[in-house]
Amino acid sequence: MDTLPTELFDQICMMYTGDPSPFRLVNKHWRQEHDKTLRSLKVEEGLSDINMEYLANIMEVTSLKKLCVANVADYGVGCHLTEIGLTAIATSRYMTCLTELNTNWNGTVGDEGAKAIASMLSLLDLSMIDNSIGDEGAWAIANGSASLTALDLSDNRIGNEGARAIATGDSMTCLVALDLGDNIISEAGATAIANGVSITSLLRLCLPKNSIGDGGARAIANGSSMTCLVHLNVHSVDSWLLNAISEVGATAIANGVSMTLLEELNLGGNDIGDEGVRSIANGASMKSLEILDVLNTGMSSTGAESIANGTSMGSLTHLNMSDNGIGRGVVAAFLKSAFMKSIVEVELTYTYLDMVNLRGA
Repeated sequence: MDTLPTELFDQICMMYTGDPSPFRLVNKHWRQEHDKTLRSLKVEEGLSDINMEYLANIMEVTSLKKLCVANVADYGVGCHLTEIGLTAIATSRYMTCLTELNTNWNGTVGDEGAKAIASMLSLLDLSMIDNSIGDEGAWAIANGSASLTALDLSDNRIGNEGARAIATGDSMTCLVALDLGDNIISEAGATAIANGVSITSLLRLCLPKNSIGDGGARAIANGSSMTCLVHLNVHSVDSWLLNAISEVGATAIANGVSMTLLEELNLGGNDIGDEGVRSIANGASMKSLEILDVLNTGMSSTGAESIANGTSMGSLTHLNMSDNGIGRGVVAAFLKSAFMKSIVEVELTYTYLDMVNLRGA
């Protein structure tokens, strides 16, 4: 994605006083030569609502497909957009072909900003991480004008009602990737997603750092809308934001009727222990699994050896067992295993071992 030229950026951020003429004069040549063929644009600092309004309505970027206005800078120099700036994007006559939009970490966008973006007909890929969006904004996006294929609303304020809205929304029928990590979704919300009538084509589901519990894990594992799923992330990092999945939930996933196509599974941070790991390693629905993350899951060398000898681990290529109580004997177990023929890398950071590449061992 292209960055905004320095000259143009300076005009927008330093010279704009409400009169567009200085911008037009200084950048006339750039605008004539480049605006109409520009396809991607990234502005990650110094962008306010007033500058966004100017950018959206003065630059004739009729060919623009991808726009990133994420706030990635520290100490107040990043982008600071609210619903006003997002409304400018949504109503711009020059951005009607926009298919990919990233407004991440603009924490004051809120539900009104989400409603504005929901009116954009051409969007396919929308990322609004940490935009202070709640259930109302989630509903607006789920029933908006666009037919989204990828949606990332992680680190917001979306609860069970918002999850339910997304699962049944009129605009969600083409969705293949959904990320709702770090929200306030519990078992009820996970169950709504698992059986959502509008997301039956979902390939990737990310629900890290919620509170779905074993019940939510079981619902996803057997959900009527989860049958195409190839990537599932229910990771939990912080002790106060646990998904609280135990060996019961892990066993449900391992044998879930909707998990048979699963290629990547992230259970890191959940206390599934050796029993949960053993269930995954031998699960009836885990035979397609290529990537497994069981970081900090309370497992010991016993659990690691279960993976090495797991009857469903024949397709596994990448494994993360970091931050567990694993000893040195594990390496030998993997090297001798009849099931680890496809393994490329095992990560054992913060154990008694470091990174190990089994192929080169």
